[in-house]
Amino acid sequence: MPTPSDMEQVALGENGLIRGWKAGDIYVDMSTNSPSTIRLIAVTARGKGVHVLDAPVTGRVPGRGGLAGPAGGQRAAGHGKKSVQAVILELEKAAGVRART
Repeated sequence: MPTPSDMEQVALGENGLIRGWKAGDIYVDMSTNSPSTIRLIAVTARGKGVHVLDAPVTGRVPGRGGLAGPAGGQRAAGHGKKSVQAVILELEKAAGVRART
């Protein structure tokens, strides 16, 4: 999303993702928006029992073609002590998508 307010609307707006969230869901934000926006989304999501992973994409891994960036957030339920990156890979496989090209 181009701006923090756009991301907030997509996640929390009147027709936002929040309408479909249920306890145990995992929200992965790969935008490079404002820390205060992801904090607001995280607090709101936690109130619904949704786990939030903040994994902004900042570039590509040289020579490997993967996406690069820091990642942080709650340990996701059902994923034990796996890294945030490992959880994202599992979610991609489950959805049949691949973020790395």
